[in-house]
Amino acid sequence: MGRRYDHTPDALRNLILDTAEAIVEKKGLQCLTARKIGTKIGYSVGTLYHSFKNLDDIKVHLRHRTLEALLETLETARRATTKPEEAPFTMGHAYLQFVRKHSNAWRTILESRLEEYPDWYLKTIQSILSCVKEGLRPSWKKSDSELDKMVVMTWAALQGLAVLSDYRKITLTSAYSESELLESFLKAIISS
Repeated sequence: MGRRYDHTPDALRNLILDTAEAIVEKKGLQCLTARKIGTKIGYSVGTLYHSFKNLDDIKVHLRHRTLEALLETLETARRATTKPEEAPFTMGHAYLQFVRKHSNAWRTILESRLEEYPDWYLKTIQSILSCVKEGLRPSWKKSDSELDKMVVMTWAALQGLAVLSDYRKITLTSAYSESELLESFLKAIISS
């Protein structure tokens, strides 16, 4: 077993989260246990709880990491768009690619059911919604309050489309691909 002095507290927290992330990416959240993390990093379970309150705390931080990675993906897609009116489409496709690439980590976001979320977690969600808003803004012709509603609707619709796509259910409900559905949805909300 590793010794606590082998890593700084921050390095140990990152090691725990990196290891938890690898387990979740490979096998899913249901396979994440403190014992598995401890075994993989060479520390006792008790040492994990010097860095985190409990396994649920590790999961919250892991979900937050996924949200931060999603935010980075969306911001990169928005900035890479040469024509502002194409940003919603570029960002939408980037979102679906993110879900395909990180499906197990992404699912942890949907499976989160806390009574209360930490402020830093909520701030990241707000940053994602702000990024979506900035992507939609150049094509939006109505009021800002209508845009705020449409941002939430777009976020919810993307989540739904991603769930159906991730679980391979699109073909049960439609003859169209996820990309075609995404494009049609975005065109409809922009032109409404």
